[in-house]
Amino acid sequence: FDDALETITQLALNGELYLLNSINPYRLEGQKTIGFELVHDLGWQSPDRVVLPVGNAG
Repeated sequence: FDDALETITQLALNGELYLLNSINPYRLEGQKTIGFELVHDLGWQSPDRVVLPVGNAG
């Protein structure tokens, strides 16, 4: 994993791709926004569980 992360980090720094992983602050903000929208829609009550399909699941 560490070798792969190092490789794709270098590719991102070279401008060859955009790295969107759990270290990326924009991804974290997006996940937080989804959480706020979820509890807002539920009247500020937390759900018993949340089930969603994921690709990277980071």
